[in-house]
Amino acid sequence: MTIKRLVLLWPSYAHYRIPVFEKLNKEVGDGFNVITLQNPMRSSIERLDPSEAGNFQRILIKGKSIGFGKFEQGLETPGRIIITPTLPYTLASLKPDVIISDTFSVWTLTSILMGYKTIVLWEGTTHTERTLKPWKKRIRQWMTKRLKAFITNGKLSKQYLIDVMNAPEDKIVMGGMCGGQPPAEIVAQIANRKIENDQPIRFVFSGQLIGRKGVTHLLQATAILKNKIGNQGNFEVLLLGDGSDRQELENQAQQLNITDKVNFAGYVNPNQIWEYYTKSHVFVLPTLHDNWPLVVPEAMSVGLPILLSKYAGSVPDLIKIDENGYIFDPNDHEELANLMAKYIENPSLIQKHGQHSLEIVVPYNPEKVAEVMMSATKIAMNLT
Repeated sequence: MTIKRLVLLWPSYAHYRIPVFEKLNKEVGDGFNVITLQNPMRSSIERLDPSEAGNFQRILIKGKSIGFGKFEQGLETPGRIIITPTLPYTLASLKPDVIISDTFSVWTLTSILMGYKTIVLWEGTTHTERTLKPWKKRIRQWMTKRLKAFITNGKLSKQYLIDVMNAPEDKIVMGGMCGGQPPAEIVAQIANRKIENDQPIRFVFSGQLIGRKGVTHLLQATAILKNKIGNQGNFEVLLLGDGSDRQELENQAQQLNITDKVNFAGYVNPNQIWEYYTKSHVFVLPTLHDNWPLVVPEAMSVGLPILLSKYAGSVPDLIKIDENGYIFDPNDHEELANLMAKYIENPSLIQKHGQHSLEIVVPYNPEKVAEVMMSATKIAMNLT
């Protein structure tokens, strides 16, 4: 018995998913379909050139995505409900053997209620789901009892499924996420990268300039670092990305007197971000709330050491303390400043930790993710 018809329910997806879908398409063939919203939620897919969108079969369906809740001082987890009346008809016409659905959603519920063997890809952790409403938790637990397999991105997501959703451990497959992969010419540059004596140590952040990403804490730490090292160290902070808090953060940088140390670069196309990474030395993510941020393995794939907030769900998977970077509490500005100072005072750590990043990130690639997804489908169909 083989898998002839595999359907993915992905309301929206970004560029990093496309290589994975291409691998699955090659494995399954004509029976592989990705169902997505006609108007995707993520701006990154809207910016993709049609030639970059992949050759797999996509079915675009009309629908409405309604967001609710907002992140405010960590008190509420944002959510989203998608209304797509034609989804049941679309699924019935495809007659899938197995469906893989991105997160616990109305689409996942629809698949289960229609009787299809359903797998969920889950990214959340106990921290990111700490404000989950009881009614929503009960619905997820109801779905969990009926799901055939689970794909998680990391250890904390797996633990959440076991401890909170009561998912059977033998139905969980780990390794369902990977970031974008650097092009060959960028990989070649990594081997020849050197730090010149007069070159500033560049700390780079990539992400939305919104509250939960914690950039305000990075700016506070930058001010402490500037006062701490004075003229004895040369450094700068590069912020890649845009968002609703940009003006407020620029004002904060002025008030802290660190505009000479901070560069707001704005939005960067995913295909161009590698050039910024190769010109940087250390990646910093001060997030207050993130499942498994893909910017981290992306930065690791170009040999950058990582300073990662303890609130990122990928901490136990990607960070080996004092081997490829450090973990910090973004609310402790002194701690972050001290960790940044380590790289300024001892630049040899950059190459050492960066090499370990390259080694740790090796398993996180499209080929491996596609293998993990196929393993989950075999569990769902009792082929193992």
